[in-house]
Amino acid sequence: MTDAYALTFRLKTDSSYAERLESLEKAIREESPGEWWKETTSFYLLRSEKSASGLVDHLYFNSEFNASKDIMGVINLSKKEHAHKGTFSDSDWENILKAR
Repeated sequence: MTDAYALTFRLKTDSSYAERLESLEKAIREESPGEWWKETTSFYLLRSEKSASGLVDHLYFNSEFNASKDIMGVINLSKKEHAHKGTFSDSDWENILKAR
């Protein structure tokens, strides 16, 4: 069974930005072929059979996402789980999601 996810990300703007963005979006489309939504900037709704941490790891290892300069957050909308990759400077991500 697939779960619904919200995915948000920020890629650092530098000389490899376009390649990292293209590879991340390709990995997202491959993970959720046929059903995903992306009409706002750096945000996707998608389906996956993976756990939140499994989805983050899959996108990380199947793209050029660079955790030393980029951030990605995934929220499982079907279950109370979430995961992220990269260094979040604002602890509110965890604080807000723990309250779910």
